[in-house]
Amino acid sequence: MNQFTLFIKTAFLSIFLVAGLTASAQTVVFSDNFSGLTAGMFSNQDTTNMSNLFPASQPGWNTSKCSLVYYGESVLRVGSIKGPGVLQTNPMNLAGNFVISFYGFAWNGDANSINVLLNGNLLKTVTFPNGIVYSPSDLAYYTVSGKGTGSDVITFEGLSQYNRFLITNVTFTTYPATATFNPSVGSDKAPFAQNGVLFIQTQTAQPVVIYSATGTMVRSLMSNAGTNTVSLSQGLYLVKIGDKVYKVVVS
Repeated sequence: MNQFTLFIKTAFLSIFLVAGLTASAQTVVFSDNFSGLTAGMFSNQDTTNMSNLFPASQPGWNTSKCSLVYYGESVLRVGSIKGPGVLQTNPMNLAGNFVISFYGFAWNGDANSINVLLNGNLLKTVTFPNGIVYSPSDLAYYTVSGKGTGSDVITFEGLSQYNRFLITNVTFTTYPATATFNPSVGSDKAPFAQNGVLFIQTQTAQPVVIYSATGTMVRSLMSNAGTNTVSLSQGLYLVKIGDKVYKVVVS
């Protein structure tokens, strides 16, 4: 067994131990995949009053603060050519460590960075890919972590006019303050899998190596800047991008 194979097997063991800790301790505080927003097409979105857009069955959003929101095929477009849009939650209990996960993308040709705020303070600036999006499955996956106070408001906001962005599948998950995080949590460039396809997002060309659960190399490639895809069988994989290693489950 060479040293790198040993490293891979050790990394898998560590990931299983960490995953076991966080899985038993994590609490999903609020999640919304906007599945009820079926009017309009992805390429020709509709808009409406926010109180109608998010009915009582989706109470997590502050409809009086959300502005310039359009929708189609369970995806929101936040912002317009008139100005930056805002998507804001009602206060929720995110005490301790929390992770926000979501899928996002910049509107083609617009500025591609947004701010994620915690109680009005900058938590992270997220930079989306910028290009043509043909379907919701093209959106990229992001996570942002922080520490809550117990009465916490999260705001997603564009930075300027022509800063429209797409967003869906937003989830807020808390962990105890003593919890150990999965290494992939907190990275807005972590790879993810959907419908048997592995999505790898890199800002520059990076060497990528994919290993199976047994430590066998499955694929080796050089990624292009942007979103790269690899078809894989169902299972657990370690994906090494540059000098970082991530766990990905393909289903």
